[in-house]
Parts: sequence; C-alpha cells; structure tokens
Amino acid sequence: MKLTHQAARRLLGATAAAATLLAAGQAWAQDDMGCESDTVQAFRVERGAAKAGEVSPWVEPDIVVDSDLTDPKDLKPWSGKSVVIHGAQLKGADLSRMKLDRICFVDSDLSDTVWTGAKTSNLVFIRSDLTGANLAGASLRSAVLLDSRLDGAKASGADLTRTAAAGGGFENLDLSGANLTDASLYCGVIVGDWNCETDGGIDLRGAQLTRTHLAVGFGKVAGARLNGANVELMDLPQLREVVPAGPVTVRASAYGLATVSLSPQEWRTLLAAWGQPASEPTGPSFDCAKASTPVERRICDANAWGVADLDRDLAEVYRLTLAAGRTTTADQQRWLGTRSACLDSKRFQDADDCLRTWYAARISALQKSLGAPAWLTPGTEALYISDDLPVSDEFRRTALYQKVLPVIVSSSWQTLYVRAGADGRMYAWGEAWGGNGHSCSLSGRESDGTLSMGEKSGWYGGPRPDYSEKPGTWADVFRLWGDYAEIRQDQDAGYASCGARASFGGRLTRVPAGDVEFDGLTNMEGDPVRAK
Repeated sequence: MKLTHQAARRLLGATAAAATLLAAGQAWAQDDMGCESDTVQAFRVERGAAKAGEVSPWVEPDIVVDSDLTDPKDLKPWSGKSVVIHGAQLKGADLSRMKLDRICFVDSDLSDTVWTGAKTSNLVFIRSDLTGANLAGASLRSAVLLDSRLDGAKASGADLTRTAAAGGGFENLDLSGANLTDASLYCGVIVGDWNCETDGGIDLRGAQLTRTHLAVGFGKVAGARLNGANVELMDLPQLREVVPAGPVTVRASAYGLATVSLSPQEWRTLLAAWGQPASEPTGPSFDCAKASTPVERRICDANAWGVADLDRDLAEVYRLTLAAGRTTTADQQRWLGTRSACLDSKRFQDADDCLRTWYAARISALQKSLGAPAWLTPGTEALYISDDLPVSDEFRRTALYQKVLPVIVSSSWQTLYVRAGADGRMYAWGEAWGGNGHSCSLSGRESDGTLSMGEKSGWYGGPRPDYSEKPGTWADVFRLWGDYAEIRQDQDAGYASCGARASFGGRLTRVPAGDVEFDGLTNMEGDPVRAK
C-alpha cells in the first residue's frame, strides 16, 4: 500500500518531508517497517529530531540485537551508539533514571516498564508493547512510536517534545500535564493507515500543546493549552475546555486537505456558535398523530419503506413551486386526493410501491415546472456539500464563517459543482467518499459535454452511452431545488462511478455565495472553483 497524498498531508502536514516521501514513492508497508525506513526518518525530520537529507542512524547501526533481551542493564554499555533491538522481553523492567539514546525497539515487550526520571532521546518503538508503562515525569524527547501500544500508560508530566506516535493503541492513555511541544499523535481513517484503538480517549488535561499535530480520539482536555496546534474541524466540540493560548490551525476532517488559522478569539467565537448537530428529519410532512385518512395512515406506517420520505420531499418541492407561481393549492389538493387509489387492491397489488411511483411522478412534474433556481443564470457557478456546521443562519453570514468555509467544504463527504451554460444546459462535477478510502466520481462531460433538464423528470441528465444496457435512453443525473441538490447514482448511466464502499445519496446544501476559493477543486478549464 503506497502512502497516498491525503495520508501524507494528514500525517506529516503539507511540508518538505511529506513531499520527499511522496516523491520517493515510499512504500507504506507497516508489517515490515524497519528502523531504517524512510517513514521513520520522515517522522524524525518533521518533528525536528533530524535534519532534511540526514542519514538515519539505523541505516548502518552500530549494534543489532536479534536475541531476546531480558536484562535492562545490558542497555548501559551501548550508550552513545545506534542500536536496533528485536524482540526485547523487558516486561515490568525498571528503566528509571537511565539515559538512553538512539535505540530502536522492534516487536518488543515493554509493558508495565517503569521510566520515571529516565532521560532519553531519539528512541524508536516499532510494533512494540508499552501497555501500562509508567512514563510519569520521564523525558522521551524526539521519540517515534509506530504501531505500538500505549494502552493505560501513565505519562503525566512527561517531556514528549518532538515525539511522534502513529497507530497502535492509545486506550486510556494519560498525558495530563505532559509537554507535547512539536509532537504528533496520529490515527488514520483508512485500513492500513496507522489505525488506532482509542477507547476511553486520551487524557490531555493541562498538557502543553504547542505546535502539536493532533489526529486522535480525545478524552479529558480541561486546561490543555493550544498554541500553534493542528486539529481537525469536527474535533472542535471535544475541545471546548482547552485554553487557546495562541493561533490554532484547523484542518479538514476525513480526506480533506484545506486548513485555516484561527486566533484565540476566533476559536472561542466559533465554538460559542457551534450548536448541536441537527437531527435528520423523519416521517412525512404532516403529523402522523393527526392522520385522518387511510392513505395518510398508510404513509405513516413504518413498513411503507420510503413513502414518508417522498411525502416530505414533495412538500418542499411543492412549497417552492407554489412560491414561484408554477402551481396552485387547488392543483395540489386534487393530486392529494388521487393517492387513495393506491389502496385499491383490485387495481394495485402493492400499495406502497404504487405510492412510491405516484409520489415520484408528482415530484418530477413539479420539479420540471419549477425549472432551474432563479439565481442560476448562464455562467454562474454553484457548489453543494453534504455536511455543514451546526450553526445559525446568522453566523453563516459572518466573515468568520466565510474564513472557515474552505475547511467545511473540504470536510464534506459528498460534493457537487455545477455551472450553468447556455440554453439551460449544465456542466457538473462531483465526488463522494466512503469507507476505507473508496470514492465516487461524477462527470457531466459525457456526450456533448453538458447536461440538460429532462422533458419529463425535471432532473438534469443526458443519454446513456453505447456500453450501457439501454444505450441512448435518457438518464437522470442530478436535480436542483431551492438551495439543495441531489445526485442519482446509476452507474449504467455512464456519468457516475463508485467504489464498493462509497455512494452518492441524500440532500446536498448549496454553499453560501462569496469569493471563496476551495482547496483542490477546479472547474472544467482547470481554474479554481469559487462560490460566487
């Protein structure tokens, strides 16, 4: 598995070490990771423990120990030498007050070891077990821990300056009062990308987090001091009790790459505006407790899969169409009266399937009469995302929201960009992210390069390609209504393709207009996408 661009950016930041690693095509093979690997050295360079271009001390180590090491006293004669130790069995050993430098432990058992008062630097732990270790007050400056377990370890008050830890286990790890200046704690989101177990979270109360890169599960954080630290956008609610002592870099969550620097006051303002995530609406557009007709009661039935959602969807499209003067209340009432026909078992074998078809046809008819949103004039660009912050509409009009917006967009698991062309035609591009790095892509460049609104459905689409099951027939691709959009996933249509664990689906919300550039998004000419 290769180190992807996204993984390198999340792990090391947009820096020279990440670029070097990518340029070298460094393999991301954790199972056979060695002390001399480029990845270990990249961590050391990134944390300031080594200089760029410097040769790793373990490329040609002074001492290699392949047999089981059981006595910690054997470490003392190797002071000042570069040492690689495979399979050390030091469970419960007392390493306190020892001075250790340039030792790389591989596949070693260091559980329940005592490090209090130890003075170490440039230690590396690869796939090693430090479960329950007592690191309180120890100095482990410039250490690298890869796929190593620190579950239940106590490192309160420890000096972990320039230390980097990725993967393994951080369950109930105590880092309270620790100095994590220029340190990095990383858990990946893709299988094989330094996955961690973090049940119970990490205790960071009172910790010094100066220029610390954090990508882990948080536990207690009261009094931790952030100054130049790097955190994920969606982790902010877990960090309400930290003290912003300086600027904080907020980066996109999941696979996004965008970042923004917030001042302490901006940090506090954003968290004050951050409310509870809005719950997804459920049920139909009306109160089921007041359902008065057989068809309304059927719509409210939990077994009528998808019908309530369609009723809610229709109500919104109807409201917009009515406001635009494209339909009337009387026309809608007439249509509502036709739904009961679906309950006639002599005409329709499956009432729910009939209702789904009935609703879809009505939505399409209203969608077609509604047409494109009024603001979508030729040349206008619009961007839709699946995720947004749980903040008020008033806050969305602030300069701070506009400042954070590129990170919000970059954090979205689903994105749709559209640009209106002449004669009502539309260019579209989209993507969606799923589990384990699987993704979807949507392109409107098929056929003549643009999409048009279907004559019957009110969706933008185009003809299916020659290789489809129904070549040349119409395929719905996406629809727009109000400030919302929806992408229809139909791989046979030739416009969207998805990996096994990714899909398009659900409502997307239009990004507020403003002269904002979004990291990594370009239009059909290769120019940066802006919400205008």
